[in-house]
Parts: sequence; C-alpha cells; structure tokens
Amino acid sequence: EGGRARPPPTSRPTEAAAASSRAVESAPLGGRAAASSSAHTPRKSAARKGLADDVSTVGSQRSAEPDVLHALTALSKAVESSPEAVADVLPPLCEALCLRLRSALRAPSALPQCKKSLQLLIDLLGCVRLVGSLEQPQIRLLVLELLERLLDPCLADFGSETAQHLLESLNFIMLRLLQHSP
Repeated sequence: EGGRARPPPTSRPTEAAAASSRAVESAPLGGRAAASSSAHTPRKSAARKGLADDVSTVGSQRSAEPDVLHALTALSKAVESSPEAVADVLPPLCEALCLRLRSALRAPSALPQCKKSLQLLIDLLGCVRLVGSLEQPQIRLLVLELLERLLDPCLADFGSETAQHLLESLNFIMLRLLQHSP
C-alpha cells in the first residue's frame, strides 16, 4: 500500500475503449467556464455540493477520521468518474489536501488518512485534464507542501518500511506534478 497506485483491473478494456479513454483523458477541461449547459441540472449541482462538502471535511481538522476517509474515497471516485466536477473544487481541494497531509504525517495513528490523501493526489495528478487546469498558486502550494513533507523528520515515526513507502509515494506525486503541470 503506502499510497501506491492501484493495481490494474482484472479485465482488459478493448482497444476501442482504451482509445476512447485516452481521448477523454487528454481533452482539456477548460476550467469553470467550460461547464456544459447540463452542468446546471439539479443532479449535477447536488453532486458539486457534495464534492464541496467532501473538500470541507478533508480540510477541517475537526472532522472525525471515518468522515475524512469517506470524503477522500468519494473524491477519488469523483476524479475517475467526473473530473469536470472536481475541476470546480480544485483550488480548495489542493489546500485541503495540503493541510490533511501536513497533519496526517505528524501522527502514525493517522496513517489511513495519509494513505488515502496520497492516493487521491495520485489520482488527481493521473488525470492530465485536471493537472492542466491547475493554476500557478495551486501548483506552487502543492510543490512547497510536497517538498516539506519529503524533508519532514516526522516520517521516521512511522517506522523505516512505512516511511520508505511514504517517501516513494511523495516523490512519485512530485514527479507527476512537475511532469504534467502547465
């Protein structure tokens, strides 16, 4: 585990499905202004409100661990299913993830939150469309936070094997961010 990317699915997609998926991944999001007219339907508005609530949960130090884990899972699923909705909450999500990582990497008891946060960052940075919609302040925030976490002496509190996995994940995330950011 340790925040590593998920293993590939057991069933292989067809070539047409894989090509379609690549085309969708590389299509630009166009930021908030590119939302389609269907984006204002009650269902999509409710989904965006749910994402905003999940971001608030992740960013709040008062949130209970089960709520944070649930919110991180919901956000990871949203990255995979509707990245355009996630693009609308990207700036506060970057801030929330930085806060969550900072606090989770200070306490070995918060390892599940740390792993889920790292996985969400891997998912976010794996979506080229989302990374392309990051603006300079979010990129700067993420780079600085990742650098601080890579150099954080508190990682040693997790034990050498877990700390090594966390460092590998942080390094992988940093490389992805630098490779794909505009």
